[in-house]
Amino acid sequence: MVASLISSIVDNVFGLLGKAPQARRDEKRKQILRDTLEDEKYEWRSIGLLARLIGEDEDRTRELLISIGARASTGSGNEVWGLISRVGTG
Repeated sequence: MVASLISSIVDNVFGLLGKAPQARRDEKRKQILRDTLEDEKYEWRSIGLLARLIGEDEDRTRELLISIGARASTGSGNEVWGLISRVGTG
């Protein structure tokens, strides 16, 4: 019982340590996305550009964009994203 508990604690600690580098990378990627979308020159940025800037695929980039409060345009054409605080919700 005690050995099982200790094993579980050790597994959890090492699991958290393994996730820490990924979490740091994600925070850096989110900051790059925020900085890019806060640039006064552009309200909208293409998903392709944003993905290239952070070195991720487009699906992972979308997840990170949503997590920072961005949304995709509802217009037709290329998929572009902007911060909700700048472009609104609709």
